Amino acid sequence: MKKPMHVISLVCIFFLYAGLVLFGVAHHEPWFDEAQAWLLSRDSQPWDLFNHYLRYEGTPGLWHLILGLAAKSGGTYASMNLIGAVCAMVGVLIFLIYAPFPLFFKIIFPFSYFMFYQYAVVARSYVLMPALLFSIAALYRRRFNHLWAYALLLALLSNLSIHGLIISFSLACLDLFHLWPQRKQILSQPSLKWTLMFAYGLVLAAGLLAIWQVRFPSDHAFVQPKASYSFRFVRGITGKFLVRAFTERPWLSYLIGGISLWHFWKTRTLSLFLLPFILIGHLFALAYANVWHEGIIFLLWVFCLWISLERSKDEPVLASDEDDHDSYQIQLPPWHRMLVLLGLLIVLAIQLEWSYKAFRNDLKSNYSAAEEVAVYLKKHAALHHTIYATGFHSIAILPYFEKNIFSNYGYSHQFAFWDWSLKNDMVDDLECIVLQRPEVIVLGIKTRFVSAAPEIPGYVARKFTGYLYWKSRTLEEDSYVVYERMKHRLQVVESCGKEFLQNTWP
Repeated sequence: MKKPMHVISLVCIFFLYAGLVLFGVAHHEPWFDEAQAWLLSRDSQPWDLFNHYLRYEGTPGLWHLILGLAAKSGGTYASMNLIGAVCAMVGVLIFLIYAPFPLFFKIIFPFSYFMFYQYAVVARSYVLMPALLFSIAALYRRRFNHLWAYALLLALLSNLSIHGLIISFSLACLDLFHLWPQRKQILSQPSLKWTLMFAYGLVLAAGLLAIWQVRFPSDHAFVQPKASYSFRFVRGITGKFLVRAFTERPWLSYLIGGISLWHFWKTRTLSLFLLPFILIGHLFALAYANVWHEGIIFLLWVFCLWISLERSKDEPVLASDEDDHDSYQIQLPPWHRMLVLLGLLIVLAIQLEWSYKAFRNDLKSNYSAAEEVAVYLKKHAALHHTIYATGFHSIAILPYFEKNIFSNYGYSHQFAFWDWSLKNDMVDDLECIVLQRPEVIVLGIKTRFVSAAPEIPGYVARKFTGYLYWKSRTLEEDSYVVYERMKHRLQVVESCGKEFLQNTWP
């Protein structure tokens, strides 16, 4: 039983975390990836979403299903970030209650970069990853005594993202591998046999459903899987993501990673980490990866540390709930445990700095200028003017409107989300747009360098600046320039004693 001060400390940490995350959400401006998920959920029918559009997003639809329930029941765009924050809080709460780490680590872990900011304030499907992974970790030692709950968690995880699908697949395969030596005992107990078959059948069905949702389309306009395989390339990408997920210092990250692998081997959890890690590394190298996927590696590492620190000497297969926990515990030398926790402490200490800087930057300035542009358009231009836009990230403006307001997008459809197929009909070449002389042009600026707004004759330009913050630095600019066409009028002017009519600009 935990001491009262221990419990009070955890309660205070949770409410501090919840308050800061909600404060961050209130000052966060969603960017394109957040907007795209909301628009998909809001504007598409469930069958079209799961059967067609998610193929181009490269993700199963659990997050979109949750957002769809909010959007179609009258929820506002702001509710998306609130939902994400609540999901993150659930993950932290599970960690604080069940994780086997010392109190000090429970105090600082919620404020690590991915837990506090990137997978909490920024509302994407990954906000659900900690809650699902940590729930699985809490059940793991007794998973065969809570098989249906365990199977349901694996099923949900597999429909969260392709990364979740890989982790769920890996855990299920390792379970079946450990159960194989006991197959005769299992087959002799019909109730146990059928329970295992139906539970893992649920996991299999959920995995197949996820694969069906993400089957790759041949007409994807942005992502094309690599045609050739290079082990050296895969190894390099995997190592790079490991470094970035831990400390961004190669020698230090590899040292911590090496100690962790040795620890996992000693506690018989090496396959629990290596199998999904290698498969995810191949996904990164051969399909698609971006910086925000680094958190998947970090959470997988913490998940395996959790399991390893309470790992049984023997697999807890078919163990009863009354079995003594300590009788299964591997006795690690004190220095061994301290060395592992030291590596975790270093990673968390570095990530605390990332959290602080990212949170501070989001409070000080726009994460994305989309919201500010939407407010300006509602006040000055929207619904009464012909508005053209450039670039996919201009879609981040549309969740603030009930429908698509861009006249050069959506000739063949009614939805506002971005179409990643080759059928996309947006004409976003700036020179072509200028020839059409629309009343308003929204130019999206998506670059890693601060860009000056180009001048367009006959238009007045106003720039709205935003920056995507990543850890302790600016990842890229996420800005917009709104051009408003100047209206000319005839004005009487005097020259050489005579009056003339002249076109002038206000």
